[in-house]
Amino acid sequence: MCTVIKARFQHSMFTFVFLALPLGLLGCSSEDGIVLEDNNEVLNGGGGELSCAQVVSYAEPVITLENIKGSDGEIIEEIRLTNIQLSGSPIEDNYFNENFRFDSSNINVDYANRAFNCTLPCSFFNEEGDYSFDVLAAGYAPKAVSISASYAEYIPDCGGTNQGGSHLSFTLEKTVIDSLRALNIADESVQTHIVDQYFSLYTYGQTKHFYVFESQKAVLLLLGYSDDLTVSGEVILFGADETVEMIERWVNNQHSDGLYPEAAEPLTSYTLDPSTVNISDLTLLDRTVGNSLEEYDNYSMTVSFDRIVEANAFTLEALEVEFVIHQMVSNPLDF
Repeated sequence: MCTVIKARFQHSMFTFVFLALPLGLLGCSSEDGIVLEDNNEVLNGGGGELSCAQVVSYAEPVITLENIKGSDGEIIEEIRLTNIQLSGSPIEDNYFNENFRFDSSNINVDYANRAFNCTLPCSFFNEEGDYSFDVLAAGYAPKAVSISASYAEYIPDCGGTNQGGSHLSFTLEKTVIDSLRALNIADESVQTHIVDQYFSLYTYGQTKHFYVFESQKAVLLLLGYSDDLTVSGEVILFGADETVEMIERWVNNQHSDGLYPEAAEPLTSYTLDPSTVNISDLTLLDRTVGNSLEEYDNYSMTVSFDRIVEANAFTLEALEVEFVIHQMVSNPLDF
């Protein structure tokens, strides 16, 4: 009987690992001798192409965000990352595919809105390069962040290990709200935009309700999620000097492929506590067939909030709206 001890047989397509297996089970004879791996050099009395598996590993993601504080001294625990780019271009669509997994920690991917919700400290990605993204936190001004992310050390073991990623800390400026915003969707001046169709092969996408409070320079955004039939809410505040036209452009840029190069910049935003969102009267309306022969179950529901008060920022009066979510149940283009 002969034995293979920690030997790897590398084929052009596959790498096989055998640890202390009797070669008799693999069809070898006593003449084959013992095959050893020693510092990536193979001692093989019987010949053959043997080497270690060339798989690069990572001790940690290449970007870690930590110790983020407000200019008021507050420790910030939750942030949202949007407009994530690598070398000046948006990161690949794969990162916003629910079936795609990448190296990260404390990151909750908002697939529909191409954003990362981060509980600090959080880390993500392995690819080195020049990254940029916008950082949002309730009560603080948005911040554009850039980082040249790289690993500090490469250990040339079998395949190699990268360790010592880039760690980044920064301060967010506390937003000074010029006046308390009183938001009530029953106000006749409120403009409502309901979006559920996009420039796409598919008939429906995520349902979004935009309520534009013209006099208060604010927007209430409701987002529907087809996977679990839930709705989230966010209040976006703009500066007092922003025009309604520029705010409407901002709304357009959140759902349309026809982007305005100049639009209003939010002063700050507040994600509403999920426990304040009430859903009732959930009803399956029908099943429909889309443009690409995909099928949807269409659900209606009533979404309501009790009165919400965000100190020194806004009040949102109790509301109740009808909401429809299109849940894709079959997709012939999904191979």
